[in-house]
Amino acid sequence: MKYFSFFVAFAFSMLTFLFAAPVFASTDMTPPNVGIVTASIDKPEAATIVEYDVNAKDNIGISSCRLFIDGSADGRMLLKARGIYTLSHFWPASNIDTIHTTQARCTDLVGNIGISSALKYFYVTPRGDTDAPIVSAVSPTKASGNTSVKYSATFTDSGSGVVTCSLFDASSTAPIWTSKTWPASSHGTSIVAEMLSTGRHFLTMQCTDAAGNIGSSPSSSVMVSARDIAPPNVGLVTDVSDHAFLIGMNTEPAVSANDNVGIYSCHLFIDGSDVGNMLFKYSDVYILNYFWPTNSVGATQTHTEWAQCVDFAGNVRIGSSTLITVSASS
Repeated sequence: MKYFSFFVAFAFSMLTFLFAAPVFASTDMTPPNVGIVTASIDKPEAATIVEYDVNAKDNIGISSCRLFIDGSADGRMLLKARGIYTLSHFWPASNIDTIHTTQARCTDLVGNIGISSALKYFYVTPRGDTDAPIVSAVSPTKASGNTSVKYSATFTDSGSGVVTCSLFDASSTAPIWTSKTWPASSHGTSIVAEMLSTGRHFLTMQCTDAAGNIGSSPSSSVMVSARDIAPPNVGLVTDVSDHAFLIGMNTEPAVSANDNVGIYSCHLFIDGSDVGNMLFKYSDVYILNYFWPTNSVGATQTHTEWAQCVDFAGNVRIGSSTLITVSASS
């Protein structure tokens, strides 16, 4: 009998709870208490992900929380810890320099909606410039000693723009040359005239943008040879044509010339006048196809010929003159 009374009392209490609970829920008119949204980054930069959190509690229980950005639902927030809900948001570059707001709205188990007690206002700032300038290899890679040479490298910068460049030689940690600060430029060419010592040098150009990022060119191997002051060797002018020395016909005057650096050009002179640039034929031989003009038919003419050759360093030598006799054509 004792146990029967206990069972009846337990059953009655359970029935009371089951029938009373819906009545209690239906009378709950209190919305959730929702705090101000907090951010992992208060002043986010463009192209970054920010985590937003909110504290929310309710006398019955929270069903869901949603994050609203600028008044539009961004997504459902997930339970991070007891009473804390979170959602991550990516800020694109198109949202910079504009005032934005965040707010959370939470719903309890009976549908009451609670809203953050205040809006959170903030700016999304442009992303900081972290990209270094791109710099090409230094040129030229050959030079003569005791001569000022213009070394150059091009640069581009996608961010704040290049403001200064420096030329370095691997033999020293100090720059050979540093430009003055320029107006920031997204592209350009850095040029410096320097006289380097004889030998091999490894040059790099380093350019710095307005944000302090430094870009370096690939290392360029530059060979500086001793200054060439020796003129070419130039021989006597001869004629290789089968119809040489005949008035009114073509001939092929030729000269043998060589140089330690290289022959740039050879010109043929007849009686002191430059009659044309001689062409390289083979080995060290340069020739010119020349037409002897008709002058007093039947007469015999005497002329002088010589060649003048220039090397790549600009050194000039004039060959010895040759006295020739040109006969009248038959």
